[in-house]
Amino acid sequence: MTPPSQNRPAGRSIRMRTGALLALGFLVVTLALSLHRATPDRAPVFDETWYLSLAVDLHDGAADLDRISVMPLYPAYLWAVLASDASALASARCMVERMASPAVSCVNDYGWILWPQSILLAVAMAAAVWALYRYLGGLWPALGGGAFILAAGEPLRYADHYLTEAASFPLFLLFSAAFLAAVRNRTFAACLVAGILLGLVALTRASFIFAIVPAALALVMTGGGANGRSRPAAVLLVGFALLMAPYFSITSNTRDSWMPGSSTPVLTVRIAYNDMTPREWLAGWIYWIPRIGDNLAAVLFKPEDVERLKFDGKDSFYTASHQRINEEAGRNGGRTWLIEEKIFRDLPWHLTVSLLMAWQAGFIGGVWGAFGLLAVFLCAVRPGWTGGRFKDLATITAVPLFIMGVQAFTAPPIDRYNIFMLLPMGACLSQLALQLAAAAGTRLKAAIGRRDAG
Repeated sequence: MTPPSQNRPAGRSIRMRTGALLALGFLVVTLALSLHRATPDRAPVFDETWYLSLAVDLHDGAADLDRISVMPLYPAYLWAVLASDASALASARCMVERMASPAVSCVNDYGWILWPQSILLAVAMAAAVWALYRYLGGLWPALGGGAFILAAGEPLRYADHYLTEAASFPLFLLFSAAFLAAVRNRTFAACLVAGILLGLVALTRASFIFAIVPAALALVMTGGGANGRSRPAAVLLVGFALLMAPYFSITSNTRDSWMPGSSTPVLTVRIAYNDMTPREWLAGWIYWIPRIGDNLAAVLFKPEDVERLKFDGKDSFYTASHQRINEEAGRNGGRTWLIEEKIFRDLPWHLTVSLLMAWQAGFIGGVWGAFGLLAVFLCAVRPGWTGGRFKDLATITAVPLFIMGVQAFTAPPIDRYNIFMLLPMGACLSQLALQLAAAAGTRLKAAIGRRDAG
């Protein structure tokens, strides 16, 4: 008979190979799906034109550092591509000309922007799936969590766009994989890498500057002994500071403050929603439910309680109210006035509306987000349903959930700002499904046993 001590290394080796093969499989599938969806000849629209125009300005040495400093990493990436690919540069220059003269006709060739984004997403998916396999229970949680992220569709969609999410979401997945390893293993390398990756995410999405708070607290709260709690958090802070200290130094010279914040247009749109009445606030919880919310709200509420919630509604918060508040801010001192008069003067209502903003923006990918939010909620209120994985699920949920609150406080309810919630949503949903299947199997086995006994 083989001694148990000899079986353990063999079993561990099999598990490691299984996890590696699963991660490799997701890398290949993600890369194939992303490249299949890539449309390098698509004309940039909306915010994409803003980022590409910044990259052109960087290339020409005419960039406004105040505009770039809020989220500098992605414009820098675009600049690097434009500097090395003449076709992409020509396309971006033509796009800038077309912004001034819509009659201009452009040939779009942005392939060298999209292909690296696809590769980054594929590598990040592989890392995330490996972390789910390694730390959240093996094959089925990793398979279910990874499949949920891809099925939701948003990461693949943004890999085909010229937006910060093409970089911020993959970098967040890489951070989450390192952060899980840091919490579980508490090694110097894992904590340092997690801090550096969190810094990279913050350079693509400024709200993640504040994510160092829940990340460090998670390391402190999950440690044992004074050194076991403080040292990993300190190393995480060092890794974060390696990137952010130079960044803060630069922003202090290009802005009025070393700390970047929401741009004034973004903050204005968010504040516009504070104009809603209590009945409109109640209607919003129904109206923004995917697929059924608009029809259900039309039955439960008066038309005037729903109209301004619509994107294109009469005097809608997103358009008409935003324009009015923007004009009002221009007359009264701009951003400082917005913060002092429109937020802190009525902070309780701003916080109340922020809850609704988080609700709407949490429906990432529509119905997928609805199921994901439900799964996160169930795992939070019923830890026993997580199969003993509550601590690990809380670890990967803490940062994106915190950021969801920050975004709801400072930005309009746009789901791509909260795409990071897809990882904990997928993890929670797969754990609940696994526990449900196990419970069903146990009941079925018991029923068969009773039948055979009878």
